[in-house]
Amino acid sequence: MPKKYMMIISHSTDDPHMASISMGLASCLVLEGANVALFFMSKGSKLVQKGVAETILVEENIAPTKDSLSIIIKGGAQLYVCKIDLKKFGIPEGELLDGVQIVDLMDVSALMLERETVKC
Repeated sequence: MPKKYMMIISHSTDDPHMASISMGLASCLVLEGANVALFFMSKGSKLVQKGVAETILVEENIAPTKDSLSIIIKGGAQLYVCKIDLKKFGIPEGELLDGVQIVDLMDVSALMLERETVKC
């Protein structure tokens, strides 16, 4: 049975390096066969808005964020975004990537109890 991880993603355009590293780590876990769920919160919630991952600057020796996100999605990871932060940052539901589930903190806390949690 594969290991289960919940990664909390809290950066996007505000800190491109952290966004790239976080997505890179998540994509590596997916490629290794882990059962991965990602919770996008705070400024990280912007990463699941269509077109935003493509704007993250590419850094040397780090896969482009858009490529890592593609691997994560194709690998079947579950993607969750904080309902509160969608409102805070004015992200319309219709602009979310396909398959992203909108959740509240109670939903996420229940998921975290089932998984090893990593904050990025």
